[in-house]
Amino acid sequence: MAIPALKLSAENPVDERFTRIDDTLAGLDQRVARLELTEEHIFAAFSEMKVEMRRMNDKIDSMDQKFTAKFDEHSVRFDEMDRKFTARLDGHSARFDEHTARFDDLDTRFDDLDTRFDDLDARFDAHDARFDAHDARFDAHDARFDRLEQQISALALVVEQGFARMDSARHQDRV
Repeated sequence: MAIPALKLSAENPVDERFTRIDDTLAGLDQRVARLELTEEHIFAAFSEMKVEMRRMNDKIDSMDQKFTAKFDEHSVRFDEMDRKFTARLDGHSARFDEHTARFDDLDTRFDDLDTRFDDLDARFDAHDARFDAHDARFDAHDARFDRLEQQISALALVVEQGFARMDSARHQDRV
């Protein structure tokens, strides 16, 4: 059996290899140059941002000073208004306390009247109990009178019947 022969290829010359490496390095140099350019732009933009931030901080500080001055100015006015309203409120509070004292006095008077009415009510209840006792006694007396009246009526009937018998016996004696 036959063995196939190996195909040998010729090597690239060294110059060609270096040319490829030089091309690769040139591409890398271009990338590095772009990165350096981008880095410079970034640093420039960063420096500009720092400057802008400083300006903004200065503006904010000036506005803060203006607002603080306005706040202090209005704070004095608000304090004056607060003192006036507090004085008026204290006056109203004193009048409210005076009215509350009057209502407390009236409430005490009404409590006294309630106590008096309760005493009168208790006295009326005692009198009602006494009247109820008297009514019970009168009812007992009425019952006794009714019984006596019935007994007297029964006695009168018996007496009349007795007289009627005597009259009829007398009439018979005469006949």
